[in-house]
Amino acid sequence: MKEMIQMAIKKFVPRLQRPEAGNKYYITKDAGGYSNAIKGNPTDPKCNVLSNCVGYGYGRGNEISEDPTMSFLAPVNAERFYDIAIQQGRTIEQTPSLGATMVWQKGETREPTGKDGAGHVAVVEQIINDEEIITSESGYGCQNPFWTQTRKKGTGNWGAGPDYKFLGFIRNPGITASTRPVNDTTKVDQPYLVRLEKGTGIYSITGVVVVQTGTITVSTKYTIVEETTIKDTKYGKLKSGAGWVILAKVEVPVSATIMREGDTGVDVLKLQKKLIELGYLQKDCATGKYDTFTLCAVTGYQLKTGLLVDGVCGPATQKSLNLN
Repeated sequence: MKEMIQMAIKKFVPRLQRPEAGNKYYITKDAGGYSNAIKGNPTDPKCNVLSNCVGYGYGRGNEISEDPTMSFLAPVNAERFYDIAIQQGRTIEQTPSLGATMVWQKGETREPTGKDGAGHVAVVEQIINDEEIITSESGYGCQNPFWTQTRKKGTGNWGAGPDYKFLGFIRNPGITASTRPVNDTTKVDQPYLVRLEKGTGIYSITGVVVVQTGTITVSTKYTIVEETTIKDTKYGKLKSGAGWVILAKVEVPVSATIMREGDTGVDVLKLQKKLIELGYLQKDCATGKYDTFTLCAVTGYQLKTGLLVDGVCGPATQKSLNLN
């Protein structure tokens, strides 16, 4: 077993919900936290560096690294995270990696005072592929102190407006592995993956991490007590809640209809009726239109069942709902 598993590993738990009250990575030092950032505007009463993309990005980066000294980057204007990363010798890439800090410049310069714009930062939480990701974010002056969103590369600006220029992904030093696949058998871009730790003569499986490369072979000593399908991969839960392992790739119908907000029709109505049956949607919402209520219901179902939380009813969500 020792010889069988030779891969880089590191725990990573995506943040898809706002920081918990009292989380010191998002609280200023004068209020008992770790952060040197300014307070957000409007200041969130539970985590006072929110609403502010800098305060959030700075806190999230160091939270991922589990570094209370807050040595990763610095709470400067958002666009200058790029310059600080260069000064610190960080790796800056043009393809996403888990936990990476995304940086956009606003205006023509990255002048320290930010007189022509302060830019924006976001953190990569999930990778769908090299051109589509899910981020966690905050924003100065935003009433909502935290949100997640799907960002697509598009022409290279990753969904930002014309006043912004994407600079790059700053790799997080707390993540030593990438979820980008090297081939179909190693595509592991979902949160329910495996962590391998060296134990007493064997490797035990605990927690939630990402794997760099290779195919995982699990000893027959491990007992699978539950199976679940996430996207196109089947996972098995190990006895005693020890973790999850990849069992097999799952074929999904390529012709399956993908439903998203704004769509209408009988397929949407069928989806709504199923969500009503499961208690995620009110009875009077069976309209046949994929509206905001349906989007929230799908997102809630995906979050509850461990699917990719994107609000889109694609093949994996349809398969989980038994709609096919």
